[in-house]
Amino acid sequence: MKTVTRYDRMAIMDSAIDDDGFLNITACPIAKPGVFPYRFSDGSELMEAKLPDDIFSPETVQSANSKPITNDHPSETVKPANYKKYAVGMTHNDAQSDGRHLKVSMTVADQKTLDQIRDGKHELSIGFLAKIDENPGEYQGTRYDAAQKNIKINHIAIVDRGRAGHDVNLFGDSAEMVLDKHKSNGGNQMTKLMLDSGDTVELESDAADKVQAQIKAYKQQITDAKEQAKQSKETAEETEKKLKSAKDDKEKAESEATKANAEKDAEKAKAKKAKQDAADSIQEAVKNRLALEKKAKKVLGDSYEFESKDDKQIKVDAIKKLNDSFDEKDKDDIYINTYFDAMQDIAENTGFDNAGGEFHKDSANETKIGKNLDLYDKKFGGEK
Repeated sequence: MKTVTRYDRMAIMDSAIDDDGFLNITACPIAKPGVFPYRFSDGSELMEAKLPDDIFSPETVQSANSKPITNDHPSETVKPANYKKYAVGMTHNDAQSDGRHLKVSMTVADQKTLDQIRDGKHELSIGFLAKIDENPGEYQGTRYDAAQKNIKINHIAIVDRGRAGHDVNLFGDSAEMVLDKHKSNGGNQMTKLMLDSGDTVELESDAADKVQAQIKAYKQQITDAKEQAKQSKETAEETEKKLKSAKDDKEKAESEATKANAEKDAEKAKAKKAKQDAADSIQEAVKNRLALEKKAKKVLGDSYEFESKDDKQIKVDAIKKLNDSFDEKDKDDIYINTYFDAMQDIAENTGFDNAGGEFHKDSANETKIGKNLDLYDKKFGGEK
């Protein structure tokens, strides 16, 4: 079998422009089984078949992935060396068969091509290599001269309607493609159309062209209606968003006002508590000071000048009154407080003169004091 280059056509379907301006076409049909006319420069025509086992083979389906999109067919196969020259986009990697069509998604990224598509250039034509089995046959009632085998897709071209030799035109659920043209009984030129359902109808060529043109017009009307419906939906959704946003803003403002009032009340409560705590602290400090002076007088006597001394100094002076070798250096407050409290028991049992702050110097008291200090030193590590 010889290897040849062929081109088939379908129309762009289910397309949308994304936020970056690229045209994304989803699961677009690019080929299907059937018998197709291929015209040559000498005017001859060859009917070639794409049989289901061939067009839907895993190798052929896979060959539609990651292939360049071109604006019209180039005069050569597309390769890495000439990719930048011809490519205006790429197919995706989701090629598949639904049993009726070979489909693949694609993206067109070239501005000139996008403008031409917008102006009506929106048919796709696959460029592919295939081996030709020249044994004739019949497919779905249509005779063919040869069958295409080992089909490998090279690129997908965006073409104008009516390009010579490739009257393949996809119209959704209507007439899809011209399969054959011939004269019936020596009369008018006839065209056989295959419907999407698989049925075929035969019309005079002029009538067939008009039918296809009318279907295309209907398709454009449907597309325009869908676009208008889409815009209306988007407008409604945008209005709904604005209403919701206004409602959310109102609720947010009310929530913030409630929160602000709550914070204000909390600050008032906090200030009130701080004021009360300060008053309680002052009262507690006065109470503790009076209690300290009362205890210290038992050791220091009534003549001691309390006003110019802080709590720690009073306690140190009281301790030194009982233990004149006590050194408060490097002693923390806990140590001094504990020592001072322990001294209270000693003071109560030693016979201090509160008026003069002096010991009653009797041997019994001195012995008792010495024993108490010895016990304290053993417990706290102090020095007499």
